[in-house]
Amino acid sequence: MSNALAIAATTTTLRSLLFQGVRNELGSGSVTVRPLDKARGNNDGNQINLFLYHTAVSSAWRNMDMPHQGKTGETRPFPLGLELYYLVTAYGENDNDIQSHRLLGQAISVLHDHAILSPAEIELATRPTEADSALFSSDLHQQIERIRLVLLKLSFDEISQIWRPFQAQYRISAAYQASIVLIESGLPVKTPLPVLRRGSEDRGAIAVASLPPTLLEISPPNRKPSAELGDILVIRGDRLEGDLTVRFRSVLSDAEIEIAPLSDRTINELRVQLSEALDWMSGLYTVSVVDRAAIPGWATNDLPIALAPKVITVDPLTAPSGDVTLTLTCSPEVRSTQRISLLWGDREIPPESISPLRFRIPNAQPGNYVIRLRVDRVDSIPVNFGARPLQFAENQMVRIT
Repeated sequence: MSNALAIAATTTTLRSLLFQGVRNELGSGSVTVRPLDKARGNNDGNQINLFLYHTAVSSAWRNMDMPHQGKTGETRPFPLGLELYYLVTAYGENDNDIQSHRLLGQAISVLHDHAILSPAEIELATRPTEADSALFSSDLHQQIERIRLVLLKLSFDEISQIWRPFQAQYRISAAYQASIVLIESGLPVKTPLPVLRRGSEDRGAIAVASLPPTLLEISPPNRKPSAELGDILVIRGDRLEGDLTVRFRSVLSDAEIEIAPLSDRTINELRVQLSEALDWMSGLYTVSVVDRAAIPGWATNDLPIALAPKVITVDPLTAPSGDVTLTLTCSPEVRSTQRISLLWGDREIPPESISPLRFRIPNAQPGNYVIRLRVDRVDSIPVNFGARPLQFAENQMVRIT
């Protein structure tokens, strides 16, 4: 690869090739490297101007490392691959168009014969002597990937758009692409230490021929839409054997709770009870089954489950119309970091306080209301599943007289 002088080194090499190839036709003229509006200046002799009008990142070399430049295990920053776009313009002596056409033809012929820039040509142009040249420290000639020149087929409108911003008189020109120019990153290479042990017991990789355990379904009791504390969940899957633990991970807080399954289990079905003694919080969870004692240890895929707040008491259950304040207790208890609201008819009421959990319903109208407590997007279940047919739970019905 090359350093940051690569762009200047490429331009200097092209200028040198043009001068060497057309100097007989140039006579006392020159090869310049100037912007289009300053290219001609006060010069009225033969002239060829080389103008770098655009640079672009190479999509082919984006995020691609140079081969044979790094050792195994090293992390080397990617080089910057650039494509350079040049405009070659010829001017005849005293603005003679025939002479400018001859110069342009000679220039195109020279670049056609040097479609690939050789290391010797680059080094000769950038390092004429050890004491001379501001590009002596350039190492473009050591770049493994060769720089190729391609004559671009641009329409008159496309070339005119290059000239238009400079407000210069248009001259017949030829556009070229030079690629690829690789500029090496200045960031250090990250080199890891040698590996002394493969794993805790130096066993290396462990191959397992069987399919991994998989979870297929989680079912709360009574076909409830969400689970509640005290429920026994049925977890179905494939190849659920070993010293298993059921892991619940909160979606919002990443807190984890692990529970051992109940003893009545099969290879395709587990049962687990949501104990109220654990540190639960209402909301969304992902559930997986893990076996850390296995070699190697494994974990199944995740399945979602919602843990609904269970409303224990509502005080009062009967109140006169007007502004009503309700105090609720629930399991698990709500936390100040959670998003809490009370669903009252078609209204969503924010809490007045968290401890105790209190809601103020303004202008409550007479009627019977089934309330639901919403915590982190999960609603309490206002249904009595022990009744047949199903009925709304009496402890979540408020009567306004």
